Amino acid sequence: MFILRFITPILFPAIRLGCFLFILFLSVALQAQNIPPHRLTSWVNPGSEPAFQFDKTSVITNFGADPSGKSPADSAFLAALSALNGA
Repeated sequence: MFILRFITPILFPAIRLGCFLFILFLSVALQAQNIPPHRLTSWVNPGSEPAFQFDKTSVITNFGADPSGKSPADSAFLAALSALNGA
C-alpha cells in the first residue's frame, strides 16, 4: 500500500503525458494529402532529355581564364561571349 501511495503521483502524470503524446503523434502522422490529378507529374523518364540544346559552345579557359578560379575571369568571359555572338 505504501508503494502505491508513493508511485501513483509519479506514474499517472507520466501515463497521461504518454497518452497525450501518442495521440498527438497519431493526429500528425495520419494526415493524408490528396493531390488533384491536374497537379500530378509523370515521372516516367525524368532527366532523359537535356533541357536546352546549344548551337554554339565556348570553353572559357581557351580565352585565358584561370581554371582554379583564384583570379578574375571577366575579360576571358567577355572574349568568349563575343566569340559566341560573332562580334
